[in-house]
Amino acid sequence: MIGYKRLEDLHPYVRNKAEDLLVLCSMEKIELAIVCGYRSIEEQDRLYSQGRTIPGNIVTNARGGRSFHNHRAAFDVCPVEDGKLNWNSNKWDRVGELGERIGLEWGGRFKSIIDKPHFQYTQGISIDDFQAGKTLGKILRVAIVENEMPKENLPGLFIPNMMPKNQGTYQHATRVYEVFKQKAIEKLEVYLVPSSNYAFKWIKKNDIQIVTMSLSNAIASDSIEKEISKTSFIICAAGNSGDKGESISSKNEWWCSVGAIDQDKKLMPYSSYGLGAVDYVQYAGQETSLGVFHGTSAAAPAFAAELTHFYKEYFEFYRDWPTIEEAYKHINNNVIDVEAHGDDIKSGKGLYLYKEEKFPFKDVMFNSWYYDSIKELYERGLIKGYVDQTFKPDQPITRGEMASLLNKLI
Repeated sequence: MIGYKRLEDLHPYVRNKAEDLLVLCSMEKIELAIVCGYRSIEEQDRLYSQGRTIPGNIVTNARGGRSFHNHRAAFDVCPVEDGKLNWNSNKWDRVGELGERIGLEWGGRFKSIIDKPHFQYTQGISIDDFQAGKTLGKILRVAIVENEMPKENLPGLFIPNMMPKNQGTYQHATRVYEVFKQKAIEKLEVYLVPSSNYAFKWIKKNDIQIVTMSLSNAIASDSIEKEISKTSFIICAAGNSGDKGESISSKNEWWCSVGAIDQDKKLMPYSSYGLGAVDYVQYAGQETSLGVFHGTSAAAPAFAAELTHFYKEYFEFYRDWPTIEEAYKHINNNVIDVEAHGDDIKSGKGLYLYKEEKFPFKDVMFNSWYYDSIKELYERGLIKGYVDQTFKPDQPITRGEMASLLNKLI
């Protein structure tokens, strides 16, 4: 009854949301059927005609091309009770709430024709833009991993939709989220996930780029964590045990551990340190709606927020996300010494603060062997690129160009 064939026709991002809705409903003993996914223009026109030029009730105000179904961004569901579709089910409101918790828009909130079976995921793209050819695309996604979450096979919950009603239940997560939002870019999606194997599999499936957590112990199997570390930048709090800090890097070498400093760049007394215990530090003690938030649990999301600006900048140039190695390279180029010069056991490599890379060449990758040389020469005003924001690093240089470069250097 689920309707997997209808799921296959949806955009992958929407299909993942539909599958998450099925999981949430199943956990509450609600069986759902996917009754509609993609709808062709011709099918939409026929549906629009219903109640207007052909018998039946009016069920849509959207002509062909004017429905999100036509752009693979929407699907319809119906509860299944006693083996049959029940359009008069008393579970519609709960199904709608569960859909909204994972970031879907629910037709039960529509102002014109209330459409309780309908869910859509649009990334804020208007129907006019869809008709003009715009499609769902990559959007920066961040996961906050919390021990407050139940350990069931729970998909990520879309924090902006679920947090206002759940501050009492998720007080720690509320503080983490509010600290993160103070400095993060605006256009992104933030999800709350539990500490479980299922959650990390969900993170990989849903293209989560940055993961921040207040945990210094393993939350999933080693094999899953190592697999996720290839595609997601994992940030964890270093802990609040002072000089009794344990080596996180020896247990989880693919994690980035963050300690805490005050506004004067002094290491907080509680911030864990020791050999391998901390990689970087970040400010803590931020104001939230639930009071001042101290601890390395506040430093980790602040670090993640700074990093979102680099991901945005990188994507604008390359139309893709940076590799983990490229992200680390950027961070290491933008750290400020705190306790000592270079890497030390108390503050790691130092305080990371985002600084925009004034580097316009979209064909010079961060991990290329000549990147640093080209970047330095460009910043010193010794070389320029082409009007199309390229440098053409593999193109031969002419004698005239060489003479011009040497003249600038002399």
